[in-house]
Amino acid sequence: MLFVTGTEDFSKFRFCFMSMLPNLVFGFIPFIIFMINPSLTFLGDLGVFAISCGVGDYLNVINALRQVPKGAKIYNSGMHSYWYKPEK
Repeated sequence: MLFVTGTEDFSKFRFCFMSMLPNLVFGFIPFIIFMINPSLTFLGDLGVFAISCGVGDYLNVINALRQVPKGAKIYNSGMHSYWYKPEK
């Protein structure tokens, strides 16, 4: 299982975007190109591999969407994600 991590605090939208971008670029886009042109089997293999390796990112995004309140910031520490409400 592979996942994306960062060293700064993120908004919920930016955290979800940052987590899903590698899966989109290396997974879904190559797989869609393979579906359009099946002779490009390398792109199909790359897409399937990248989509399946993004399980950790999918879990982080699901947890962020379900648990993080509006206006909170998210940060990563190792394999764990934490959120907090910044003081105004």
